[in-house]
Amino acid sequence: MENLRFIPMEPSPIASGLSPCLKSPNAQARSAPFKIYYLLPRLAGPVSEWDRHFKRIAGMGFDHVCVTQPFEPGPDGDLFLTGQHDRPDPALGIEGTTEAAVRIMAQHATDAGLGLLADLMIDRVAATGETALLFPDLFGAPERIGMFIDPRQPASLFRAVPARFEEAETFADWWAERLSPLVEAGLAGFRLVGLERIPAPALRLMIDATRREAPGCRFLAWTLGLPWERTAAFADAGLDAVFASTPWWDGRASWYIEEHNILQRVAPPIGVAEAPFQERLGVHERDTERRRALARRGLQIAALSGGGLLVPMGFEFLARRQLDPRFGEPADFNEMGREANADLAPASRNRCSPATPPTVDSTPAPRTDRHPPRIAARGNTAHRRSSSARSRYADDRAAARPLPARP
Repeated sequence: MENLRFIPMEPSPIASGLSPCLKSPNAQARSAPFKIYYLLPRLAGPVSEWDRHFKRIAGMGFDHVCVTQPFEPGPDGDLFLTGQHDRPDPALGIEGTTEAAVRIMAQHATDAGLGLLADLMIDRVAATGETALLFPDLFGAPERIGMFIDPRQPASLFRAVPARFEEAETFADWWAERLSPLVEAGLAGFRLVGLERIPAPALRLMIDATRREAPGCRFLAWTLGLPWERTAAFADAGLDAVFASTPWWDGRASWYIEEHNILQRVAPPIGVAEAPFQERLGVHERDTERRRALARRGLQIAALSGGGLLVPMGFEFLARRQLDPRFGEPADFNEMGREANADLAPASRNRCSPATPPTVDSTPAPRTDRHPPRIAARGNTAHRRSSSARSRYADDRAAARPLPARP
């Protein structure tokens, strides 16, 4: 099977028509765009088997791999609810400390010419994990996240306790003490998730405290699903990148331009071909050619962001299976490959030539009900919507309680 070939990053053609905020120091003082492949260790197998994945990832043109949190999860196994930060995730197949595990992972990535990033959930931990029990002054705020059952909320919130930010400097120093050794062990930086509650000054303190010990550490904020005003508050937090709501853009609606302007004030936006742990782009399409066209279009739109590209594991196989933070094994990833062989082998696939700048093809947009939570509901759009679509957006605006962004 021939893999998708991903587009090299070019300066965003969208940006040339946007507001003067693109000239801000935050937007200019950044390095080359990130090209990130998001890898789920439970699907990849133990680290000793990662060389074959890294070789394939580097061959597709990526320069970074981002993995889920390397820490030991809580009793229910949710990768975003850490039980103990000092021990590694057992799925990595490495005994000892988290730092030792990261050192081995980073060496495998370096050997393949890749930088290694890792997720970091900063506003909650597993309710019954050791971290929550050992540091009650830092985790276990009075308003317990999962105190009330709300079917709109991710189930993981009912098993979590939130971080406390009353003592912001203590919070920052605690994280710096754990993150800086991981950077010294070879991590290039972190994808920050769980930004719904953290005050912007506390985030800045954490970033500064970590960089005092590990100056080269990069911080990428997962801003999909965040209210725009919350994203804008991070303008002075020292972030290296943010993420754009490209999976939900139809290539026309003006909300994306508004969001792009806000993101650029904070840090260069990375385009997302498909959001990890959310519904796959072509899950409702049975026709292989249609799914392939949607995948190409998703890649091209994501590449327009100018700040980089993130592609989740399995996207290259046009996978229908949604990534799961609690379950998964290498056999599931192998099945993705077999399904792709069955779907794609008979057909020749078009590549995006490295010499070709990103453009959006004429493939019809994904279903009109695909829009970013609380984001597409804001601002005006350049096109008239049907009454049913207007009703959906009105329902979003009327939501009394903001929902946390899924990682």
